[in-house]
Amino acid sequence: MNHTSETQLDGWKEMITHMYTIYNECFGTTTDWQEFLERVKGMLTDHAEDQKKLMRLFVAWKQACEREVRGEHFVTALPPSNLAQFSWKLTEMLIKNAGGLSAWCQAPTISALLLSATPMKRRISPMGGGTTPKGGDASPT
Repeated sequence: MNHTSETQLDGWKEMITHMYTIYNECFGTTTDWQEFLERVKGMLTDHAEDQKKLMRLFVAWKQACEREVRGEHFVTALPPSNLAQFSWKLTEMLIKNAGGLSAWCQAPTISALLLSATPMKRRISPMGGGTTPKGGDASPT
């Protein structure tokens, strides 16, 4: 078995998402697993270098997830006109990344979702560094 820090972090990710999936199925909720990361304030480990690295990787993952959540809150708080502008620009970018409108339209639904997920995270996460929007530019870039 591989016990690198990266493997251990992958184990954390898998366990957290699995626990939240089970919780949501049992209680009929849509609780986001990222809420767990918001509540994590530290880790208890030994002083081995791999554990120190695991902590650094975990903190980086936690911070990235927190930025993403703040970005999602930012986007959902946009005024309707800015949200429409943001959505339009994001859609244009996704179509361009897919290889154009015909390629986008011909892509199976699952492929379209996969094409959307990463760029969406890349566009929303930087917005998580700010505060609640009061208007202004809703550009996804």
